Amino acid sequence: MGYILQNTSGLISTRITDVGRRKISQGNLNIQYFQIGDSEVSYTGVTNSVSTTSKVLMPPYNAQNNTGFPQSTKNYIKYPYYMQGTSGNTYGIPYMESEYVSIYNSAEPRGFFSGDSSCWYVQPCSAYTINSEFETDTTLLDGGLLISGVSNPLACDSTANGTIEIGDFVTIFYNQSDLCSCYQSCYPTLTYRVTYYDSGTNLIGLDRPCVDFTNFTTTANSRIMVYPSGMTELYDTITPAGHWNDDVVNYESLCYTDQISSLVWNMNIIWSQSIAGLNNAVYQDYNYYTSKDYIGTKEYLGYMSSLGQSASTEVFYFNSYDEPITVTPEEQKSIAVIHFTNQAINNFYGEKFAVEEYDPNNPGETGQARNFKFHVPTLMWHKSDNCCLGETFYIDPPVNGGGFMEQGLLYSSKNSDMNNPGIRYYTLWDNYLNTGGTPSRIGKVFPDDQLVVIDDAEIIAALSYKSNRNWTLPAPKVTLVAPNICNGDITSTGVLSGDGETLWVSYGFYNNGTFTNSLHCQYYQKIQGPASGCTNYAMDVSLIFNNEFGCMNIDGVTGFVAEEFYVIAQKVTTGEYPNPNLWREIDFTSQLSGYTIGGYIDPQGLYQSTFTITSDLYDNASIHDMGSVLYIPTLGSSGGLNFGDEYYFYGNIETDIQATIYEMKYRINLPSGMFVNSSNPSWNNSLTPHFNEIGLYDSDNDLIFISKMQRPTQRSGIQQIMIKYDF
Repeated sequence: MGYILQNTSGLISTRITDVGRRKISQGNLNIQYFQIGDSEVSYTGVTNSVSTTSKVLMPPYNAQNNTGFPQSTKNYIKYPYYMQGTSGNTYGIPYMESEYVSIYNSAEPRGFFSGDSSCWYVQPCSAYTINSEFETDTTLLDGGLLISGVSNPLACDSTANGTIEIGDFVTIFYNQSDLCSCYQSCYPTLTYRVTYYDSGTNLIGLDRPCVDFTNFTTTANSRIMVYPSGMTELYDTITPAGHWNDDVVNYESLCYTDQISSLVWNMNIIWSQSIAGLNNAVYQDYNYYTSKDYIGTKEYLGYMSSLGQSASTEVFYFNSYDEPITVTPEEQKSIAVIHFTNQAINNFYGEKFAVEEYDPNNPGETGQARNFKFHVPTLMWHKSDNCCLGETFYIDPPVNGGGFMEQGLLYSSKNSDMNNPGIRYYTLWDNYLNTGGTPSRIGKVFPDDQLVVIDDAEIIAALSYKSNRNWTLPAPKVTLVAPNICNGDITSTGVLSGDGETLWVSYGFYNNGTFTNSLHCQYYQKIQGPASGCTNYAMDVSLIFNNEFGCMNIDGVTGFVAEEFYVIAQKVTTGEYPNPNLWREIDFTSQLSGYTIGGYIDPQGLYQSTFTITSDLYDNASIHDMGSVLYIPTLGSSGGLNFGDEYYFYGNIETDIQATIYEMKYRINLPSGMFVNSSNPSWNNSLTPHFNEIGLYDSDNDLIFISKMQRPTQRSGIQQIMIKYDF
């Protein structure tokens, strides 16, 4: 314990006592009384006056302890003032005026990129990547399982050159050799797992074929970045480093923006259903995914069962005609949870994300929700007109002046005590307006849990390492269409014979030996058959697209290309969900024969055609097999990359943070004529009284808080003192 410094006027130093902390732990804190005293004042030690420069000891942490010998002590106010007169009661009653104060700060952006939405740079140093020195001639990539790497010491800051190991992740920035300049997202950027590495030849084996560029003309190389196979190998430790550790204090390079905290966000894509076309008798289904350990979070956040929470948690996306399509919790195949489960020794993200309303008079002020930005620099988003700048998503998007910030509440249908108000969240939007005048939602932000949840199935696909695409696909409009006129003399039968049948549909693209194959569209839509109205009445199902294939090209240099177009469908009893093993695949490529150039589909043909699923097409369709297309690990195998194996979010998050300070405030009123006589033996009523301490006591007369002034303060007339303690 030391002395209180006397360099700030009016400062009162307050500490909670040991017994106070114990009573808080027992839930027994109640302040009832106060005392003032002058225990550190000597009225006779200085001739004719009290020295107002006298030093006052800091209030001790252990001002009262009653845990027993040898810890017990009572550093009470040794010389209290009498409430009235010169004897008797020494206690007064304080008045509680507690309040809370919110404070805000901006967290340093965290993620694999530096810069901003106008120009992103991939972090190349050893804080983020094991090795960033490799590139290869793009035209040598032949769609095989091996790629050749060439050492390339570019002038990027702190280029990493660590050892590549089997199990590491490799991200290939196709057709973009110079990562020292602005990264352009209009090229494929895909992540693979290393299955083989030869340090002599720099041959890198991949878990599935790379993109085949042998048919395209390009002069750019492709950069190769190697990332560790687990979080703790580079980005985190099992136990946090001590504050005294030199590695914590000393920054190793400009890439280390804050050694005390982890540099990247975690991501887990949690699946509760298998993708369409996965035969679980052959391939490992979602029960084998690493993310199965996180499925309880999917339940907790309302993405498993409609019976667990209210409809306020509604999830929807817009099809290519800007019509909202609702996804029930039972239909939510997966969610991506972005979190910060890192062993940092500081509270980098405070208590919560700050989500205050936008103030047009103070734009950009710290604490506003508009400052929350979820950056995915590698994403080609089909709702955007530009595929080369990545995407940023907002709680409060600035498009058209803003006004789209939307708070939701997650209610429990099983515990009504939780529902006042419930778990709050905010919708996460893009920054483009649909024809209805609103942006597209992609997920939710839970500020109090410091979680970002992506529930848009196509964004999830683009974030997945295994989907083999960083572009999203639009949802078609799905409608019923009559195969003929209902006149009571039906000669052809539709695919849906009545409202007891439902058809689930989606679509995808193949490339026959060129470019690369990828996961089909993850927007699974359903349409119910017609209500009975006439004899043998039945309907076919049609898919139509609007112009949302802006990232699709025919040259193979930018965006993505496709040679074959197919629709997948499964007919079920209304109310049932499709079986992953029983989806049927219908090839509609021939319908686009007038819309191909050099063998590649012109996207114009997709939004100028209608694709109709008839009964004959459905009945004669083959079973869709996505397991072999994406090289999904088979049963009994080990080490192969699968869905759900993600562990880091390949993007950046910016946010302001908030902490709430709860101020315990007790007003001590000293009326004129009361608390004017001290029990200090060196004082007499001919001397001017001073006091230097205040104690707050509970109903058991235990000292809970002890406060001390910087210096002895004269007791005169009416005085008020405010005792504060922050929690």
